Amino acid sequence: MKRNILLFLFLIIALTLFGSNNYVMDLTCTQPTLNILKANYFDPSLPYSQPILFNLSIQNPSKLSGDSNSELHYSLEVEFFWNNSRLTDTTLEPLNLASVYGKKINLTNRDIITRDDNNYFEVIGKFSFDDIMDGNSQLKDFIMDTGRFPDGEYRIDIRLIAEGNYVGTSKSALFTVRNIQNVRLISPGVPAGSSRIPNQCKPIIYNWTSSGFNNKYVIEIKEFDEIYELDPSNIEYNGRTVAEEDVQSRSVYISDYNYQTNKYYAWRAKVKYIGEETLNLGDTHNQFKTSSYNVFKFSGEATTEVTDVFQEEFQNTLLNLNIAEITALFEQGYFPKDGIELNGKKHYGKDAIDKIRELFSTYDIEVSVE
Repeated sequence: MKRNILLFLFLIIALTLFGSNNYVMDLTCTQPTLNILKANYFDPSLPYSQPILFNLSIQNPSKLSGDSNSELHYSLEVEFFWNNSRLTDTTLEPLNLASVYGKKINLTNRDIITRDDNNYFEVIGKFSFDDIMDGNSQLKDFIMDTGRFPDGEYRIDIRLIAEGNYVGTSKSALFTVRNIQNVRLISPGVPAGSSRIPNQCKPIIYNWTSSGFNNKYVIEIKEFDEIYELDPSNIEYNGRTVAEEDVQSRSVYISDYNYQTNKYYAWRAKVKYIGEETLNLGDTHNQFKTSSYNVFKFSGEATTEVTDVFQEEFQNTLLNLNIAEITALFEQGYFPKDGIELNGKKHYGKDAIDKIRELFSTYDIEVSVE
């Protein structure tokens, strides 16, 4: 029993002398997916103009191992990658460590992606925008042409290297960029400025395509009295906006709007950028990627009975397969008929939708256009 007490006392004394001898580092990416990543978001010369892309916290040990008079000392090694291609790196040396024994310091990319000393770190080596661009010629060409970072997987590795008996730890901030290259309208109507404006009857289903992922959309519909108001140069300033709705799908049926016979309509789709709002950038004029206008004339109710009440879902199902050949047909103005034929048997409505989903979830299917 006495031995156990002595052992227990020894453990208390040892823990008091040695304290905690490990740093704890946590890294959180605030925006893992982006449709736009502007070049100036990573300007090391203007760190406090950067949006908050990641948060870093470091819990400092309460006492150094074996020597209560030792000073805290560590360095941060930072590396920036695009598609596993290393672009640049830097080393940061902490300042004023005597005041942070046992405390947690909270940082952001503004404290890390910098070329100048700040309240936390002294920059050892360089971290410049030129270094980022010069790290990969393909990335540099894209940035020079567009002012944005190209599509791809981005990673910022931060490694804490401590002296003496400390074990280095590392964390990574991972995010993906998928730029929205275009928003292309499919139906109804034709591009504003076309010589012939088609007549359109119900049901009117709005379809478009866009690159990027997890997109949120806004569909805008305008009504016009005269055909001359549809001139592409000023169509945005003419007419009356009769619908402007936030939607999730690239195929939309707006059932509650009462179209007026022999009126002209123009519509367009906008895609909200992922990242612009969540990063609190204030770039309201750049929050959307917007299509051009399509125009049509409403000719009244459908003259024939519309038997396929699942047409919208049918088209949406085909688009959601993300098959390039099918998407290309939509973009060229082709539309699916009212059903599919499988093994000599025709399927319509919900039956056709279920068959398509069953086929593509069960088999590997190659699509060709003849």
